[in-house]
Amino acid sequence: MKSSKFLTVTRIFELMIVVAMLSGPQISNASVQSTISDIPGFQTIKSPAIPEEVKNASASVFRVISYGSFKNIETIALSEALPMLAAHATSQEVDGREAISYKELVQIYGVYLKACQLQGTSVCQIPALDSSPEKGSGVVVGSGKDLFTASHVIEPSVKWALAEHSISTLGELKEKRVLIRSIFVFDAQRNLVAHPLTNPAYIKTSGGHQIESNHGANPIRSSRDYVHLHFEKNVGRPVAVALSVANPNILYSAGFAACTGCKENIAPSQETAALMNFDRSPAPNSTGTELVFTVSSVSSNVDDESAATIESNADGRGGMSGGAIFDAQGELVAILSQAGSYFNLESMKIVNVFTIGVRPHEWGPITGK
Repeated sequence: MKSSKFLTVTRIFELMIVVAMLSGPQISNASVQSTISDIPGFQTIKSPAIPEEVKNASASVFRVISYGSFKNIETIALSEALPMLAAHATSQEVDGREAISYKELVQIYGVYLKACQLQGTSVCQIPALDSSPEKGSGVVVGSGKDLFTASHVIEPSVKWALAEHSISTLGELKEKRVLIRSIFVFDAQRNLVAHPLTNPAYIKTSGGHQIESNHGANPIRSSRDYVHLHFEKNVGRPVAVALSVANPNILYSAGFAACTGCKENIAPSQETAALMNFDRSPAPNSTGTELVFTVSSVSSNVDDESAATIESNADGRGGMSGGAIFDAQGELVAILSQAGSYFNLESMKIVNVFTIGVRPHEWGPITGK
């Protein structure tokens, strides 16, 4: 990797370090300087750079955790489990990666322990502490029961549902309205607002992202990385969807980004550490503990038969997948799907960033290409 001056990190949910873009529009080195972020780094809800309309709309953005790896363990009292959960949460949080907080773990395990108690069983099937759930963001629309996120954010739960019901196609899963029973939704204060015991969800519509089925030979394919979940009960306050999007336009992305500029104790080298931790200094970093915003302008958009994509020059980070992209009026423009950056190995700085948002056709057109 040292032979290349610029590295690109793409797909914010995987943190893949490569020398060329793996997906999305190609960006040449000549275009790097023309797409520098309007306001680099991550802003908090207290930032004067974020309009009040956007801050108010961000109440509709939630953190989404999806499980697909489970393990049988003996049921224990929640009070006895607390020290174990605290130690695990602490070990995950110090390394600067996307982590499930202690507060979230307590609530997730509480749901499964309660389910076992209701079933009167002595052995409880709960997520293994060493499992790797997908962590992202989502935004509530419609009646308050509808949540949009990126498809890859709920991929573990979808795979589990496919295997559990011996279904090989996503279309069948949607047609039968199979309940997805391992999705947890948290608000900005990390309070659990929807969980599978009392408020499961089914997939209403979906766009893009390949999900390999555990049952059957054919992978599940579609063209854009978004999914529309419908919950049985209210999840939160819905946000209004923008009827159309003009280009150029200033956009505000909101999501639960993992920590940036964190301690570099997880990487074998300075180069890898800088890439993994996405240090935005002197721009503001994300603490990994709160909802954050990025500010950018539209650089391009592409429309096809299933959805539209909007590319902007905003910062992105793991955990923001499925988050909201708002306009200045606080209306929802798109779902944050992918992000990437150019990293200069000589200066050890990120010199260019971009994000890609997905806008389902049901939300209306993009104008002013």
